[in-house]
Amino acid sequence: MPSPVSVGPGTFSPYRVTPPARTKPMAGAMGIVFVSLGFVMVLASRASATGASGLAIFIIATIVILFTIIDVEFGLYCLVAGMLLSPEIPLKFIKLPQREVVIRIDDIMIILVSAAWFAQVAVYGKLETLVSSPLNRPILWFSFLTIVSTARGVFAGSVPHAPTAFFYVLKFLEFFLLYFLVLNTVNSEEQVKRIMSAYLLTLVIVVAWATWTAVITKQYGRATTPFETEEEPGTLGGYLLFSFALCFGLLNYVPNIIQKIFYFLMMVAIVPPFLYTLSRGSYMAFFPMFLTILFLSRRKAIPLFFLIILAASIPWLPSATRERVEYTFQNRVQYVRGETPVGFKEQLDPSSAARLQRYKGVVRQWKYKPLLGQGVTGVGFVDSQIVRVLGELGILGLLTLIWLFRNLFQTAVRLYRALPVGYMKGLVLGMIAGSVGLIFHGATANTFIVVRIAGPFWVLTGLVMVIERIHREELQEA
Repeated sequence: MPSPVSVGPGTFSPYRVTPPARTKPMAGAMGIVFVSLGFVMVLASRASATGASGLAIFIIATIVILFTIIDVEFGLYCLVAGMLLSPEIPLKFIKLPQREVVIRIDDIMIILVSAAWFAQVAVYGKLETLVSSPLNRPILWFSFLTIVSTARGVFAGSVPHAPTAFFYVLKFLEFFLLYFLVLNTVNSEEQVKRIMSAYLLTLVIVVAWATWTAVITKQYGRATTPFETEEEPGTLGGYLLFSFALCFGLLNYVPNIIQKIFYFLMMVAIVPPFLYTLSRGSYMAFFPMFLTILFLSRRKAIPLFFLIILAASIPWLPSATRERVEYTFQNRVQYVRGETPVGFKEQLDPSSAARLQRYKGVVRQWKYKPLLGQGVTGVGFVDSQIVRVLGELGILGLLTLIWLFRNLFQTAVRLYRALPVGYMKGLVLGMIAGSVGLIFHGATANTFIVVRIAGPFWVLTGLVMVIERIHREELQEA
């Protein structure tokens, strides 16, 4: 076995963990990231009119490759920013039925950053030195089931269009690659804080953009994420829900009063665009997220204070938000739920009634192939991550997903209880609560295949597992 290679501070080594240099030029790196991404986003957003998409891809690829070769952490900054701020570039040379294939800058960056990381592994070590985590096995099993079920669906005819299924499977694998990338390249709490700084800076930009376009100027009817070809208010709702939980967790445990004020102001700033998403699934998911923090936090005063504020502010909610919630329960469509002696009936709006009918259709399809499901895209479009996994990957896929989240929550809760009061404890608390919120969000949306929600989720999941690895010996002794 070769001897460990001597590397400089802050460089990834597969044989040992080396702390990054404390003098790393964070401000300069972040400035380069956001200035270059801003230029590329403007260029790419005009791609359909100017034919500049190829040039945009070339520019961002060159920037990412050059700086990531020097330090993979820079590539992670680009990824964190790009997942929310990258525009969609249509690939018109790929034709799929009833949909247009688009690629985002972050799709390219994940590939490039991963390639740079693999290059470092090839130079300094071997692949068997990849970091282990409690999520590795369920992720690999879920990936295996996704590929096998979809391949079977293609040959059996339940998957109507193989290229479409291929791109969806590729998206799943891309998210898992993002998780492993974070897990294997971040080695210290200082790096965790720097990546979170990139996340929060991106959040400030997204919140400011959504507030300006939907709340102040009312350019859009509902708040949505930047640079979408179509409005995606549910996507923004899920992202803001997750980000609110992170800020809430950090507010509970950061010791610095300036930091507390910042996270409080961020939470306040998130509320208006969150309300103007008019996303009922996001509203519903907010309460279990909030209750998770209230239940786990040892400092009940801050969550209870926010609970009082929220309750007191209900009469002053925007009229659009109140109408959206009331619309769900208005007597517009009579939906018969089940056959009962007394003919139990429930009043639902047309959207909710149609969604429940679609769920029933997926369950009927699932019964024909209960173990492995119909394969990815085999049950058509269904607006629920949980129902979709059941229909596409069967009971085995759903059980594997439950196994994955069980390991995540078991590890994160144990880590949260063992960590001392401080930044990392607050981050882990926010991640736990945010994940609970996203699970409920996924009951009525395809939460974990949307890059602007799933991307931040897997980055934060990777960071939590990095913190677990750093404190693993302490956890074993506890």
